[in-house]
Amino acid sequence: MKIDKKSEEILEDGSDELIIQTNYQDLQFIGYILESFGGCCNYTTIDKDEMFLKIVIPKDFKYDVKNILNFLKDFEQ
Repeated sequence: MKIDKKSEEILEDGSDELIIQTNYQDLQFIGYILESFGGCCNYTTIDKDEMFLKIVIPKDFKYDVKNILNFLKDFEQ
């Protein structure tokens, strides 16, 4: 699965803000997966034309969400 990390920033409250780029089909799939882990992060599409997704991860879930994203990056549909 295509997941290209474009930026990563630590916010004032200790949360991580990731900007990733993917393709259309993977964007929907990533959304479904993140929603299934309700409450572990917030995400929004910031540029639908270029498939940029902003993910804000609370500090308590950084390890888990980054592991999910790494797993998805290696996942072949």
